[in-house]
Amino acid sequence: MEVPLEGGERLDFRMGEESSDMADGCREKLDPAFFHFIWRFRSDYRPKLLAELDRFTGEKILLRSPRDVMQLLSSLRSSIVAMR
Repeated sequence: MEVPLEGGERLDFRMGEESSDMADGCREKLDPAFFHFIWRFRSDYRPKLLAELDRFTGEKILLRSPRDVMQLLSSLRSSIVAMR
């Protein structure tokens, strides 16, 4: 089963099949509660999460993309090197 995602990407479920990263005899399963959480995250959970973050008065770092993560890691590495 394929599920369309944003940006034209697709999520491919291999229901009932064995996967190379699982133990022998284990078959892929779909947890309906987890699938519902993922499917509804942007509309149901994200607004609540962002509202809680707005209430936090400390420093916040919002990582929106893999590029943001890489830039943060690079910055942290530079800071560590500068401390030595």
